[in-house]
Amino acid sequence: MIEWYSNPDIDPSLWFVGETGPEWVVVRAARYPLKNAARPAHLQEVHKAFEHVGRVGYFASVLFTSLSETFDPQAEQNGNIAPLYRGEGLDVLFNGLELLDFE
Repeated sequence: MIEWYSNPDIDPSLWFVGETGPEWVVVRAARYPLKNAARPAHLQEVHKAFEHVGRVGYFASVLFTSLSETFDPQAEQNGNIAPLYRGEGLDVLFNGLELLDFE
């Protein structure tokens, strides 16, 4: 890891050294029962701003839920959508980095 930012208004969120040199990741979070976090509309601008440093970029969608909910597949139907509270346990779902294609 080269650098990271926890401020959700700063993109890219992560920098690391990949096979071709510096690579970057834009991270967005979503609250379950959403299936994926929304990609920001400005990814092309992020790529243009940083292509001189690192041409390869990724998007990471991270889903959060309460441990009381644990990704209940019927959450929307049965109302099992527990609130998130500071200090309480969370469950996180991350399915990997999505390579962004700017060509």
